[in-house]
Amino acid sequence: MNEHSAQIDSLPKEILLGKLTLTTSRPMNFDQTHLLRGYIGSVFPQYDLLHNHEGKESRLLYRYPLIQYKIIQGFPIILGIGEKAIQILEMLSSTITKLVIHGKAIPIQEKDLETATFPFGISSEERRYFFITPAILLNSQNYKNYKNSTPEEQNQILKKCLESNLISTSKGLEYTVPARIQARFSLDIEPVSLKGEDMLGFQGQFFVNFHIPDFLGIGKSSSRGYGTCLQI
Repeated sequence: MNEHSAQIDSLPKEILLGKLTLTTSRPMNFDQTHLLRGYIGSVFPQYDLLHNHEGKESRLLYRYPLIQYKIIQGFPIILGIGEKAIQILEMLSSTITKLVIHGKAIPIQEKDLETATFPFGISSEERRYFFITPAILLNSQNYKNYKNSTPEEQNQILKKCLESNLISTSKGLEYTVPARIQARFSLDIEPVSLKGEDMLGFQGQFFVNFHIPDFLGIGKSSSRGYGTCLQI
């Protein structure tokens, strides 16, 4: 490794992650992720990290979600970023015994909380990832441009949006990106409906010169499980 590469690899930020995996009496579906989030947030409204709202008016907090809900292969997973979020996961692990979805109780049979630090940030080498849940990478304006563009133009729009979403995530995690993010991808369109609005999700593999911890969400509605990444 040359001196420049060594300098680049010294630049990622170490972030502390907690992953609480629940084994329930029956498997759950990805489409129930928002219900999982809603139930946990309603039981513990005093913790704004769980639902990203504050005050009596339940005002939405516009920030990168430090607690993210996933349902992966039937298992509910709650990801926490940073010490405060992990303290909340520890409380959940010692407290909750069931989930209530559509008014029906689902007993929790096992709880497994793992914590570790991972690098997050620019890398000297290209890394390969997979969106294991649909990533919502386009905002409303980019979506209009994307729909009215040629396939080549669509790829350029999607490339810029993927890179921009990584920059936005970095800002939310208080990391300043010191070099250009460069991404390429092989993604398939996965239509999604978010709060009754039809949107485009993207699923598949991408390559980028960036360290992304497993299970971190990239893009819109990452708190509801969208855009969950795994390195492959």
